[in-house]
Amino acid sequence: MANIPKFSLGNLLGGTTINFSLREIRAGNFGGDAGTDLLVYDPFRFQLHVFIAITASNGTRSFVWAFTTNTGIANIAEELSVANIDGDETEDAIFHDVRTGEYRFLKVQYVNATLPAIAQTSGQLYNGGGSSLFWAKLKTTDEEGNSNARDDALSYIPGPFWHRVDARFDGAEPTYWWIYTQYPLLPSEDQDGDAIRTVHELGGYDANGDGIIDEPLNMYGASPFTKDVFVEVDYMAKGPNDFESYIFKPEGASLAVNEFAKKNMNLHIFVDQEIAYAPTLGDPFSWSESFDPLKNRFFTKTRIPFFHYCIFGTTYGGTSSGGQSRGIVSSDFIVTLGAPGWTRSAAEQAATFLHELGHNLGLRHGSIDDVNNKPNHISLMNYDYAITGILKNGIRQLLYSEIECQPLDEHSLNEGAGVQCDQAGNAYQTVPRTLRGASFPLNTPIDWNQDSLLQESTEVDINADELETVLAGGVNEYSILVFNGGLIGSIGDAGITSTRSPNAFFRANEDVFVVTPLPDPVVELDEFTPEKVLRHNRTVSFNLVELPPHNGIQFLESPLKFPTTSPCQNTDAPVLPKQLEETTESTTDSAATPGFNPALEL
Repeated sequence: MANIPKFSLGNLLGGTTINFSLREIRAGNFGGDAGTDLLVYDPFRFQLHVFIAITASNGTRSFVWAFTTNTGIANIAEELSVANIDGDETEDAIFHDVRTGEYRFLKVQYVNATLPAIAQTSGQLYNGGGSSLFWAKLKTTDEEGNSNARDDALSYIPGPFWHRVDARFDGAEPTYWWIYTQYPLLPSEDQDGDAIRTVHELGGYDANGDGIIDEPLNMYGASPFTKDVFVEVDYMAKGPNDFESYIFKPEGASLAVNEFAKKNMNLHIFVDQEIAYAPTLGDPFSWSESFDPLKNRFFTKTRIPFFHYCIFGTTYGGTSSGGQSRGIVSSDFIVTLGAPGWTRSAAEQAATFLHELGHNLGLRHGSIDDVNNKPNHISLMNYDYAITGILKNGIRQLLYSEIECQPLDEHSLNEGAGVQCDQAGNAYQTVPRTLRGASFPLNTPIDWNQDSLLQESTEVDINADELETVLAGGVNEYSILVFNGGLIGSIGDAGITSTRSPNAFFRANEDVFVVTPLPDPVVELDEFTPEKVLRHNRTVSFNLVELPPHNGIQFLESPLKFPTTSPCQNTDAPVLPKQLEETTESTTDSAATPGFNPALEL
């Protein structure tokens, strides 16, 4: 190799006893006066050697040994990188443990044969194991304060995806803020587990292969990296003794959407067509005889692989029940708030809608079983909370169970323990059915038999089902949701894509309103990652009582028109596949009746 003029290897070539075989070299500015300095890392002895670039009096540039640390300054799982961490004139060393994701930031200075630590928070740097770390000045903003010299970071995680953070100053100390996570796009796969393939979430669905997108899921707000749940709602017209129609009020739909957004899920509600008033959906009610004829007539057939279908109606089956799901894991349900006592308020609608949708998503009245009214099941699926919502941090919220609770043995209740649950940093309350009107914080004493004593073992039927059993505790129901109920996810099945005439898939122009989460704001792409895909990272919190009607919600109030070339006639509408005509396991919510719990008004 040709010699470089005015350059010498200096101490890299000789003058030290350092063995350079199988050593790792990192370059950076560590205080030398002639350009790039070097860190030589010994991954066997876990030791650092620092060489500083200098310029001799004759103009020759070279390296001189500065110092060597003690052995054992790192461990076998730590990887070394170099970046500007603290914003001064020199660069620093970072040890990243690829097993635990932990970071150590060190100043490249000699202090007692080691490197001093930099008091620096890792912020939102990727802290999972198995990642590789890369540093660069990707972008500078005014929000960085005095840290314009600090480097930003990219973490590469085999899978593969990239996790991007930028150096920021949070007003108190330098830190790192998450910017985006880039995932690979796998069009034929369902990457977020919601039973909708990436290709349809990004580009929509052409039902009959004519080159026209019939269901533009991407325009509806679908994301391949956030679970999406779509529901089409049709509703009964106003009856002769009604003050209004049975439409799902925008405020109620907004409330339901916001509750899903709290768990980083997108709920999209399409309030569609008005259907003729009838005093009941069927008495007796059956799904095949009462519901399917309406669904065959009104449900948009191109939505079969993606949407749940719901009818807001009067009553069914001669009951005052608020609704019913077609079965545990299904895609059909009804909301019936027409019996005397129901107010049809927005909150009442939202609570009932979410309860029945929960059944469609696989949830039961007792979390993992059908035993209702359990004090250790803090969920909208429990009748004790089906109308009012659960009490979390002093606020009524329409949430499924987020927490794990311990079983309660009604033969031997420990009153000093109360209801034991993992509250995950929040404060929940239980409202035992036998102690109606009283609520108790979890993990605190409850006098189950009301004898003013706290006994270690007492026998009480605490869910008022006239049985004394062991009540299984609630689980985190968001972790067990099932998204492929009914025909959702059934692309290619039941003649949806090919066996009908093209006109059968077109819908007439009609007015609908859509309630869907606000899309993420457009983020300007920087030159380093022009292909990045933004991941939804939404957190919505609000007081159920004080929620403004349109808070955080996008209403497409100007009538959303769907393209059509030939409106389908009712007589031409495809009949739904045979499996939709069969009655499945039904979940009747006859106990959730008016007056069971006072409904919250918005």
